[in-house]
Amino acid sequence: MKCEQLFAGKVQTLSRKGKEVKSAIFKSRLPEIHVHETGVLGDEQAYHGHGGPEKAICVYPVEHYPFWNEYYGTDSFGPSSFGENIAFSGGTERDIHVGDVYRIGTALVQACQTRPPCSKLDIRNNVNGLAQASRERGYVGFYLRVLEPGTIREGDDWMFVSRPEGAVSMHDYADLQFGNVQDKAALQTLLDTPELSEEAKKDLRKIK
Repeated sequence: MKCEQLFAGKVQTLSRKGKEVKSAIFKSRLPEIHVHETGVLGDEQAYHGHGGPEKAICVYPVEHYPFWNEYYGTDSFGPSSFGENIAFSGGTERDIHVGDVYRIGTALVQACQTRPPCSKLDIRNNVNGLAQASRERGYVGFYLRVLEPGTIREGDDWMFVSRPEGAVSMHDYADLQFGNVQDKAALQTLLDTPELSEEAKKDLRKIK
């Protein structure tokens, strides 16, 4: 897997259909990003609960963008359309598992939870229903926590380090999280995963 493009953004006021919200979902492309325990240097968050150690880096697979262009009959979807910090190639949520550790550039990171899509995706891309459609397909992206701070550059490879035994893929996690699959045993396996954040476990317990 490889970092195709890197991004960070500033909070701004967005307006659509007469409603205004604050968000940093519009991001600028950078040749490199500096990552630390609580996030990407220079990447702002509009609300409490965004960013932080368990949501330090937002990641999205570029493989999904051709699908979204076809789904909406456009060519406007591409890297940063989901507000990600890293648009990567060579894998999707099916390939990344909770607890996977990678060396990217000089940083050591760990996949820790899915990225729950919200309505700001519609505002960002000027479409309707994108958040729900991405949940239904599991095309949601995910978050990385930073185990060792460092610098990540465009073109950096994801060097696989380790995976916990019995780890759950981000795709299967999303299916359970968003009700696409009802499987109490699989849900319990996910809840028993030490690498999954307590915040994520709290949300999952609501669907038990």
